[in-house]
Amino acid sequence: MKKKISLLLISFLIFSLGECLGFSKAKKEVKKGNLLYNKKDFNQALERYKEAFKDLPESGIVNFNLGSAYYKKKNYKKAAEHFEKALVSDDEALEGKAHYNSGNAKYMQAIEARDQGLTKAVNLLEESLHHYKQALSIDSSDEDAKYNFEFAKKELERLKKELESQKSKGNQNQENQEKSENQDSEQNQDKETKKQERKTSDKEQAKDQEENNQSLADSEKDKKSEDIQEADDINSSQGQMSKDQAIMLLESYAQEEEPKGLYQQKLIPKTDIKVLKDW
Repeated sequence: MKKKISLLLISFLIFSLGECLGFSKAKKEVKKGNLLYNKKDFNQALERYKEAFKDLPESGIVNFNLGSAYYKKKNYKKAAEHFEKALVSDDEALEGKAHYNSGNAKYMQAIEARDQGLTKAVNLLEESLHHYKQALSIDSSDEDAKYNFEFAKKELERLKKELESQKSKGNQNQENQEKSENQDSEQNQDKETKKQERKTSDKEQAKDQEENNQSLADSEKDKKSEDIQEADDINSSQGQMSKDQAIMLLESYAQEEEPKGLYQQKLIPKTDIKVLKDW
């Protein structure tokens, strides 16, 4: 079907300027361009039309032929621009052909735009239908315009359904994404809560351990204090002696030798020994 439309729909009308152009240079360039176009040398034909366009940029005929050459080179955007400039012509036949070829150019732009986005393709197809309608309003017997209109209309309906399907899937995907993000957020929050709880538990355990250590240290300290006190008590108890014990200790001192390095002194008589104070 696409092959059929590409052969059937593209019907160009190459106008000769004749006396209406009024400028001999532009007339010669258009004539050369038409000869090259008919020989399918679209590159050289385009160059000739560009030269004519420099002298007559508002000419409907020059713009129509420029659009035709751009279309053959598959530059559909530039083709549509020049076909639409040709619509200002006072020649109704030229205007009808310009609408028809504008519809073709917009359709081809829509086909190219499908990979870039269906919305753009839909808009271009709607513009294409508009031009076919205008062509039919000028010549209702134009069978090619009728065929193209119906074909583009069906393609537009198909793309609109596809676009709606994409939007529906997009909304579903967005909902799923938001749901997934919410679940991730809740999981992260739970992880953070558990992390804080572990930190609190670790702090409490550390505090309890510190208190236990301090309690043990205090207990050890108290035990040491008790041991020291007990030892002091024992020493104190052992250090107390009776009067007789004290006399005997003094007597033993009197019988010992003097420390080395001291002068020998005369021993004090036993009867002159002074005892410690009574208890």
